[in-house]
Amino acid sequence: MYLKIIWIVAIFLFLLGCVNDETSNSTIWVYQYQQSQTCQLDSGLTQQQVRQSLDDAGIAVLCQGMGHTGLPQASVCGITTNEIYAFEIFKDKLLEAENLGYLILDDLEHAEIEVSCKE
Repeated sequence: MYLKIIWIVAIFLFLLGCVNDETSNSTIWVYQYQQSQTCQLDSGLTQQQVRQSLDDAGIAVLCQGMGHTGLPQASVCGITTNEIYAFEIFKDKLLEAENLGYLILDDLEHAEIEVSCKE
């Protein structure tokens, strides 16, 4: 009788482990602003500078891109642009990324990102 219960518990734990492995592989896109200013060439951060905080935190970047929020931009010199850098990370690292100041890309309905992924 006890052997049967042990087998049932073992199978349940195995199946539970499979479910957790699958969800840990799901990904999400996060972004940060480039911090560049209008009418000022070469202002703002590079993509590598923005990505560095993810690398330093041990958050794997699967893919990255750059683009803009899709929101209207005022035509005035000296204001922050709506240009962003986006990064695909594992969903289980989202809270850590948010603590570093990254935001969820899906929250930007009109964002346009040009993606470059290494195969």
